[in-house]
Amino acid sequence: MTYYKDKFDTTKQLWSNLNKVCSLNKNKTTTFDSKDISDPNEICNKLNNCFCFVGRNLAQTLNSGRNTDFMKYIVIQIKTVCFAIPLHQMK
Repeated sequence: MTYYKDKFDTTKQLWSNLNKVCSLNKNKTTTFDSKDISDPNEICNKLNNCFCFVGRNLAQTLNSGRNTDFMKYIVIQIKTVCFAIPLHQMK
């Protein structure tokens, strides 16, 4: 995963590398995991795997024992209540 972190560390690097992979240049070879790949389907699958599993991989790295109680983020309790009256279409 550090390979992708190095490749996509900044927005500029992200677009530069995506442009290399997706460009219409004659050179259709890119490098994934230190291996040159030229098959468009394999390139797509590698990119898919990278981006599709970002959320899952990040979630796995988070400390699961952390307190997830949302109330710890609420500093001030609001005592008043707001109610919205449904609007009806006027004829």
